[in-house]
Amino acid sequence: VAYQNVCASCHMPDLAGAFEAPQLAGPSFLTVWGGLPTSDLFAYIKVAMPPAGQKPSNETLTNIVAYILRQNGMDAGDTPLVATVDGAIRAAAEGARKAA
Repeated sequence: VAYQNVCASCHMPDLAGAFEAPQLAGPSFLTVWGGLPTSDLFAYIKVAMPPAGQKPSNETLTNIVAYILRQNGMDAGDTPLVATVDGAIRAAAEGARKAA
């Protein structure tokens, strides 16, 4: 719900992106973000998204990042997602795919 309310109008409901809003799930997303820690994704979204209007609360931001990560093949895990997670996004996605 958080993604749909805050992000989908630009990045599309299916995370496919449109116009200047990049894809948030799939190969293009992993090419850009795959080698970076999840904390970088949190930081970028917190500062830059949405480019106009009200910024999401920390709880909403966490829900949005969790949704984006799940859509890129990452499992929810046993511990709560926090903005300081250092694990690389690609490593988490590949680990989830290998476990499946």
